[in-house]
Amino acid sequence: RLPRRFAFAAMAALQFLPALEQDLAIIRRARSVRTGQPLRRFMVRPGEAMAVLASAVRRAGHSAVALDARGLLLPGPPSHRVQIRWHLRDTLLVAAGLTVLALVLITCDALAPV
Repeated sequence: RLPRRFAFAAMAALQFLPALEQDLAIIRRARSVRTGQPLRRFMVRPGEAMAVLASAVRRAGHSAVALDARGLLLPGPPSHRVQIRWHLRDTLLVAAGLTVLALVLITCDALAPV
């Protein structure tokens, strides 16, 4: 079993690979159009590497915010949801809501022109 933080980090890294590949392709096409030089498939220029690195840092920041918002970066064991019990007042509230809905539908039907 892997630690939770490591597992989520590895999963996020694996999800970044196709996005980084797509970013590199876009940067290469843009540079090719701008300079008029043909695309180089196997050689990454320093400028392209820096642009992809900047994109990776931006994506990692967004991912870290998302993981933090979900509480996945908190230390300690994961929290568990609390069992919510159904009470009599819940039943009464649902019954009252359905009664109001029925009255509204009956009233609207009675006021509708024939």
